[in-house]
Amino acid sequence: MTLLFGLVLLSSALAKALAHTWIGILVSIIIVSYATFDWFRKKSLTAEQRLEEENSTRAEEEGLNELMICSADGNLFRAKELIAFGINVNAQSNSGTTALMYAARNGHLPLAELLVSSGAEINKPSHKGSTAFAIAQKFGHIDLSAYLEKLGARCSVIRCSTLQLRGFAAAS
Repeated sequence: MTLLFGLVLLSSALAKALAHTWIGILVSIIIVSYATFDWFRKKSLTAEQRLEEENSTRAEEEGLNELMICSADGNLFRAKELIAFGINVNAQSNSGTTALMYAARNGHLPLAELLVSSGAEINKPSHKGSTAFAIAQKFGHIDLSAYLEKLGARCSVIRCSTLQLRGFAAAS
């Protein structure tokens, strides 16, 4: 949408510069045609297709790879395929979040086990300092945080002690 807005502004400035010339009129017609076509295309999408397009745009903006999306959704089968294909299990999004953190956020223990067995770093922090262990604790996924703790997972003392005070500590 921002790209379209930028194109409209650019073409508007160009059209003003070339006002009343055949090039200016042609550029204006092309821009208006594109905007109209895009509007009709979006109107014809089903709700599911619109959601998929929005999620795709969001994923691109946040720097998510397909493994991160599969980990968040709990798609174990697709994650296995991607890992077999050679995807980097420790890749980070723009915020420093990893696939393991997405699995921890949503409580997907089988996915977390797959990622760890495939070489995911359990103590790799995001840009804000969160680890998969801290995220699993924060969202109350006791079984997943216990699994990560058994493997030696840690988080910053401040984050873990705050979570323990709130009652999110993993069951020992």
